[in-house]
Amino acid sequence: MGAPPLCSCPAGDGATESRRTPIHPPKPLRAPSPAPSRLTPSGPPHKRRPPSSQEGPRGPPSRSNHPPPGPTEEGTKSPEKARWAQGAAGKERPYPCGECGKSFGRLTHLKTHQRTHSGVKPYACGACGKSFGHLSTLTTHQRLHTGERPYGCGACGKTFTNPSDLNKHQRSHTGERPYPCAACGKRFSQQSNLTMHRRSHTQERPYPCGACGKSFKYLADLTVHERSHTGERPFPCGHCGKSFSNKSSLARHTRIHARAAARDK
Repeated sequence: MGAPPLCSCPAGDGATESRRTPIHPPKPLRAPSPAPSRLTPSGPPHKRRPPSSQEGPRGPPSRSNHPPPGPTEEGTKSPEKARWAQGAAGKERPYPCGECGKSFGRLTHLKTHQRTHSGVKPYACGACGKSFGHLSTLTTHQRLHTGERPYGCGACGKTFTNPSDLNKHQRSHTGERPYPCAACGKRFSQQSNLTMHRRSHTQERPYPCGACGKSFKYLADLTVHERSHTGERPFPCGHCGKSFSNKSSLARHTRIHARAAARDK
C-alpha cells in the first residue's frame, strides 16, 4: 500500500468538485472607495441657492437674533450706588465741597470734610470732654488717657497711637520724601506737609474762625486761636500747675523751671 495522503481533505475528482461549487471566472480587484464624509459629499457639487428676502440665513441663529436681555443688577441700583460705582471704576469724585472746591468720591466723605469748615465736632471724649470732628480722631485721642500705643517701629522700637503716625515715622529711617511741590520742587515725607506748604505759594487761608472771622492757613492754628475766645487751657504745667492754650507755650514755660533747677544745683 502507498503512503497516506498529506492532506486530510478527501481528494475528489474534478467532476465531483465542480458539482459542489461552480467555478466562475475571477473578477478584477477594485480599490476600496472612500467612505462618504459629512464635510465632502460624494455626489456632484451643487451650487448653494442664495437666501431670499423672505427666507432668513441658514445655520445657528446669531446673538443678534436673541431676545433682548431683561433688567440687570446695574439697572436696578439706586442713583446713589450707581454714582459710587462709577466713581470707584473711573476714579471720579462727583461730590465737591462748596467752601474749598475739594472733591470726594463718596457723599459721607464730603460731609465729614465739611466739618473742618463748619467747626462741628460731634464726638466728645468721656475723660476730658474734648470734642472731635471724626470718630477715628476721638479713638486715637483716647489712647492719650489710656497710654495705649499699639503700633511699634521695627527699626527703633518707638511706639505710636495710630498707624499713620508710624508710617510717617518710618520715613525718617528710609529718607523717603514721595511728595514734591510742583511750584518749587521741594519734597516732603507727608502729604499733609505738602498741602500746608503749597499755601505759602497760594496764600490760601481755608480755616476761618467762627467767632471773629479771622482765617488761618492751618487747622492747628485755628484750634489754638479759638481757645482765645473760649478760655480753654488744656496744657497744665507739671511743676506749678499753670495751664496754657498750646503746647509751645507750655514748652517755653517748662524751660523756666529747668533753668531754676540748674541754678539750684
